[in-house]
Amino acid sequence: MSVRQGTTLYLCLEDSTLRIQNRLFEITEDGPANVHFCTESSRETEDADKIVKFEIINN
Repeated sequence: MSVRQGTTLYLCLEDSTLRIQNRLFEITEDGPANVHFCTESSRETEDADKIVKFEIINN
């Protein structure tokens, strides 16, 4: 199966930074530059699509 490499936005709104780091190092020794993490939202009730749009525009 061929895949296209792209940019990833990982919404981990309930995880700590340490937990995210531990998960990443279980997969790879070096985190790729095209992976972005979002650990908090400005509003708890904010829809995921709004978070993604905000992150795309601002990063």
